Amino acid sequence: MAVALFFADALPCAAQQPPVNAEPLAGYAPGLMPGDQIEVFSTDLTEAPDVKLTIGPDGTVNFPYIGTVKLEGLTPAEVQTKIAEQLKVKQIVLAPVITVNVVNARNYSVTVLGEVRTPTRIPLFSATPLSLVISSAGGFTPNASLHVLISHANGSAPEDVEVSRDMHDLHTLNATVLPGDVIAVVPAGSYFALGEFNHPGVFAIVSTQHLTLLQAVATAGGPTTLGELSRARLLRTVNGHREEIIFDAGKLERGQIADPLVHTDDIIYIPRNNSKNLTNNWLNTALTLTGLSFSLATFLK
Repeated sequence: MAVALFFADALPCAAQQPPVNAEPLAGYAPGLMPGDQIEVFSTDLTEAPDVKLTIGPDGTVNFPYIGTVKLEGLTPAEVQTKIAEQLKVKQIVLAPVITVNVVNARNYSVTVLGEVRTPTRIPLFSATPLSLVISSAGGFTPNASLHVLISHANGSAPEDVEVSRDMHDLHTLNATVLPGDVIAVVPAGSYFALGEFNHPGVFAIVSTQHLTLLQAVATAGGPTTLGELSRARLLRTVNGHREEIIFDAGKLERGQIADPLVHTDDIIYIPRNNSKNLTNNWLNTALTLTGLSFSLATFLK
């Protein structure tokens, strides 16, 4: 479908790493869930000083000496208190000292997916800068678009963060990741510049997802002198259908029309102006004949 439009009008988890921050997040206690794994340490329990537990589908665990304990919805600190209280109630230990370590818990970790060197689940217990979380996953791959989506577990709106490759920009450093969040680093896209470009080809959208049409044209070396600028085309697939948008590349360069964003898999095409080509052919022929005439006249002297 051709549309004449002027833009002026329009992973598996890797090995667990040490927690980034073991302090509970004030005002944010999502709690343990079925399937989460914890480790309970106590020097008071000589026969079971180190107990590894997985919370069952009913939210409970079977702890030595005290039996079934409901842990679903509790924070690690609350688990410590509950187990210690149960040991005292059953007169197993008069003043137990319990330490709980979260081995693998969805609400006490952050999942990093996409274009990072080590897609993984990282233990996390407090609000943490995005830059630190990305670094803990090995940093960006060369194919990363540096366009990061943060899906928050607490129900707030997802964040769309555009970061720099060196992670030095203030906005990136201040972007907050919470326990339970999922971070997706979007892979780089690409676009095609075909026809009368000085350097036609396929170009990656690497440093940003916000590449404008003018920037894309410049990256391809700009139009050649034979390009019919007023009939340039942007071909884009929308809902499975290819749409063709006609724009004036000359007006775009002069800032006379809006400069829209380029999407992944867009095709930018500048056709050849046949009249210019014909004129150039006549000009070349005339120059050739003039050169021959001059050479012949010089030879006959």
